[in-house]
Amino acid sequence: MNEELAGAYAVVEGVDESVPGEVVVLSMMDTYLKADSFCEQSSQVAGFNGTNGFAVWNLAQGGKYWLFCQMTAEDPRPLCLSINDTVISKAVCASTTGSWKADDLQWFHYGPFEMEGSVKLDTDGYWPHVKRFVLVPTTASPETSATTSRAVSSYKSEPDGEPQLLQLNHAQVTERLASIPNRLPDGMHNFMAALRQPKNMSDNVRVSDAMIIVEGGRGYYEFEIINEVWAKEVYLDVTYASGDTRPVTLTFNGDAVEECCCAAETGGYGVENFVNTRCGPFPIQSEVNMIKVTATKGFFPHISEIRVVDANTESKEVTKRSHGTWIVPPSSPLRPELPLQDFCYIENTQDANPDFEPDPAFYNGINLDGFWVLASKEVDKRILNQAAELLCRYIPVEIRRLCLQWRAPKGMPQGPFRLVILDPVTDQKAGDCPDFPDSWGGRNGTSNPGIFTSADDFSLHPQRFGPCGELTVHEVTHGLDMVIRQQLDPYFFQQTHDCWQDAIDRKVYRKAYAAANRHEYLAEICTLFVGTGPTNFLKGCFQCTESETGMCEWEPHRAFCRGKGGVEFTKKSHLIKNDPMGYEFLKTFLIEIKDPEDDSFWWEYGTEDESTDVAICNILTTEEAYKTEVRDRLD
Repeated sequence: MNEELAGAYAVVEGVDESVPGEVVVLSMMDTYLKADSFCEQSSQVAGFNGTNGFAVWNLAQGGKYWLFCQMTAEDPRPLCLSINDTVISKAVCASTTGSWKADDLQWFHYGPFEMEGSVKLDTDGYWPHVKRFVLVPTTASPETSATTSRAVSSYKSEPDGEPQLLQLNHAQVTERLASIPNRLPDGMHNFMAALRQPKNMSDNVRVSDAMIIVEGGRGYYEFEIINEVWAKEVYLDVTYASGDTRPVTLTFNGDAVEECCCAAETGGYGVENFVNTRCGPFPIQSEVNMIKVTATKGFFPHISEIRVVDANTESKEVTKRSHGTWIVPPSSPLRPELPLQDFCYIENTQDANPDFEPDPAFYNGINLDGFWVLASKEVDKRILNQAAELLCRYIPVEIRRLCLQWRAPKGMPQGPFRLVILDPVTDQKAGDCPDFPDSWGGRNGTSNPGIFTSADDFSLHPQRFGPCGELTVHEVTHGLDMVIRQQLDPYFFQQTHDCWQDAIDRKVYRKAYAAANRHEYLAEICTLFVGTGPTNFLKGCFQCTESETGMCEWEPHRAFCRGKGGVEFTKKSHLIKNDPMGYEFLKTFLIEIKDPEDDSFWWEYGTEDESTDVAICNILTTEEAYKTEVRDRLD
């Protein structure tokens, strides 16, 4: 729910006391035209006897309006909204409140819509029980009403409708995406592909992660290479091992271009005997090219990889065996000592799965422009809506779309990268999900392509301060970290590492979890940036806390005093003040929900009268509290 919509809710909830001049109340008792079957269901709500009910109002003042409905419905009864006989929505009033009783009246919003003239609501089926409709112009603010904007003590997510899903763009992410097809990083502009998996091969060829082995002297294997950088000539750099002389013939697009490749023995046939050799340069076609390997005489050497290198480069050094072909090349060269995961390379990953559909028997789900947010059927739909709304507020739409393009590592479940919300009341685990292995235990964690969080990370209970999302933001950040490194820029790994190292050098986070490594650092500072009111920073190291000596076995913690060693970071201002490098880095790929000086939670709107520090103490996100509120709802 954005700030404007929160203000609109403040307006409609105050219409019994005052109606601002720009707001229009559409009463069921005062219509321009309605079906003869109209009837009052009670002193507060009205509808129609039977099917085919309709109501029409004339709107003199045109503009863009939110349409609010105060209604009750045990079953979904959607209405069709028409403006001047043009249908603009078929899903108004599709939500439910759990009963037909007037005591359960709730407000729901739709739109915004451009409206002027005839406003008609009708259906071929039955009507919900409606008290009134209210039109609030999109320019309305909390100050429009006598009621002021408030925190989410009245936060609502429709149980059977979708939440307010923002589509926010990020200029820097868009710029990076636009640059990917046209640029390779400095120092790598000559590298085209690493060939490991043949497209075609004879029956006696065996391919492993380390090498290609041909049993016997006959046979062949063949690679396909696409000239994406428009090279005119290329070198072929070969990594191989051989205990004796076993030359091979390289055939390029049907022409034998080299008959003595890999002729020198290397001392053995194992990985430890690999050497690199260069052949060429050879002319290359503008698009698709085929490279075939056959034995010149006798047997084959064990070839690990053939690298295709643009010959138009000043460097004439033979390249070494690579990790593979980049899915997306880094924007800058990476320091070699940093460990990149194999999921950044085509050879180690599966094809993307953009046609993914969740199992409807197990999940409710919302597709956020490519980022699927799923919840088991045991989880209240409003929690699904809360999570979806939270993610849309700070994750730009460009990155959400990249989640659908995720190439899962070989041997793992197929993509896309997705969030799964599980139910602690029934003790659901990741392995209970139909699309993940039965052996996967735990409810909170990230194992690509799954991000798992617990429903007790959010709240629906009216006595609780509001939604939270600390765990969800933490785990989603782990997933986004991988998606960005694979689909946007592998250099992201080094950028995050450098921010973490700066914080470690300055001892910013002491023994808090953010200091553990670059992965946990990124996930933890995101909880501050988004405004979840995190508690992890205060906790410090639980092993130091529980140890009789006040010190755990991890060497970096010995630089600090005995005890938990936490830091009092709970607000975004703490991040800005103490870790400005990390804060500025997060802004390069995430949307900042609130202004820098705004320390309120992500779900709050104008809580100047309430201390965030005090409110943090009131957040109840324990599993037992969630179980209690679920039992309360069931009772």
